[in-house]
Amino acid sequence: MTRFIFSPDKHVGWQQTPNGLQPLHDQKAINAMLNFASDFLPDTWIEGGDNMDYGPVSHWLTHKKKSSEGLDLSKDAREYTKKVLEPINEIMARRSKTAKKKIWMEGNHEGWGREFAESNPGVANLVDPRHLLDLKGWEFKAEGEHVQLGKLYVVHGDKIGNGKNAAGRAVQLYGHPVLFGHFHTFQVAPHHELIGVDSVKMGMCVPGLCNKNPNYMGNKPNQWMKGFAYGYVHEDGSFQVFVPIVVGGKFAAEGKVYRG
Repeated sequence: MTRFIFSPDKHVGWQQTPNGLQPLHDQKAINAMLNFASDFLPDTWIEGGDNMDYGPVSHWLTHKKKSSEGLDLSKDAREYTKKVLEPINEIMARRSKTAKKKIWMEGNHEGWGREFAESNPGVANLVDPRHLLDLKGWEFKAEGEHVQLGKLYVVHGDKIGNGKNAAGRAVQLYGHPVLFGHFHTFQVAPHHELIGVDSVKMGMCVPGLCNKNPNYMGNKPNQWMKGFAYGYVHEDGSFQVFVPIVVGGKFAAEGKVYRG
């Protein structure tokens, strides 16, 4: 049996607000997860995409000088390295070399870097996450690619489409049990078949660890939550997945309360 953590949608970065620059990521929630991970010691860690927000090169801000003021992709990369990547590396270093596996997935926000490079080809390498971050020891998955954990497939989720019933749509599209992020909420949908009734097929949408009211939401009510996924994969490929919901920088898992 192996253990894993899947953590999408931290959106490490900042946005300009009437009160100055404010973080898009929730560091308390991230710290709570890291504290849990230090006890859980996963064999596999999947950074599930939209790990950095990539707002400084977003096409949405191209002509918005006021909203872009003070944003700096290199600052975002330093923050992600110090507050996320290095702590994960330290936790995973406690696993044996043969057991541990670290996977860094791109999401659609990292894809904004490639869009920026199309218009500014001379800086293509500078906005590539493999240049901004030291991902030595990490397996890199480009946007749209998947990771397989036994019978469970893991994707970022931006290719699924409408978020109203994203979990149900995901299992229909992929045809396998699928774990994903992107929609910043928690959903589960089983898929039943007349043949092969013993095979488990489900879609599960996992929340992120970002703040719930970025500028583009305009204070609208939303179904966003904060959380991540962890679980177990058995030798036969079967699996269990658990999704702690983080509220106020804390959650309970495995009989213990974790705080950020």
